[in-house]
Amino acid sequence: MVNRFAGPCPMDGLPHIVDVDALRFSERMVLWTLRLWQQSLFTGGEARTILVEAYARLGVDGAVAAIDGSLWPHRVGAVRDIRFEAPNRGRLNADEIRMLHLLALYQKGMLAAARPIHDATLTPTAARSVQSPLTAWSTLLEEAGLILPLRDWVLPELTPAPTRDAAPLRAATLH
Repeated sequence: MVNRFAGPCPMDGLPHIVDVDALRFSERMVLWTLRLWQQSLFTGGEARTILVEAYARLGVDGAVAAIDGSLWPHRVGAVRDIRFEAPNRGRLNADEIRMLHLLALYQKGMLAAARPIHDATLTPTAARSVQSPLTAWSTLLEEAGLILPLRDWVLPELTPAPTRDAAPLRAATLH
């Protein structure tokens, strides 16, 4: 569970950000990776070659193995269809936000806070299998200087369910 803070906190605001232009470069790189990886499943090797070259230019050789290990479980072990948009789309969808949030949590070493997202999107086996590749990908990004901000995203699995008391509180009568 992500802790909610009152006052100044280490989490960036912008919980409702959906416009790609408002993202930092590190977030755009991850978003572009998600989208291009998805596209590579249907268009052949060209998109994959672009991914390999882009990460090599950032000095992150071997990142594509970690990316594959992170994204294949979301493709084959998801409890529902996970959707990434086309690379030129100007807005984020909820699944892309989830992946940005997961990678930011992994960069900060907050793996327990990632559990609600894993539980909402992956089978238990897929959730376990994705942890090591996500750790590797987030570490490679961090080593390349691509630090993902931990944002206070609004996602259903991160919003605590309202609690309802069994009986309403009654004022006590003191005699």
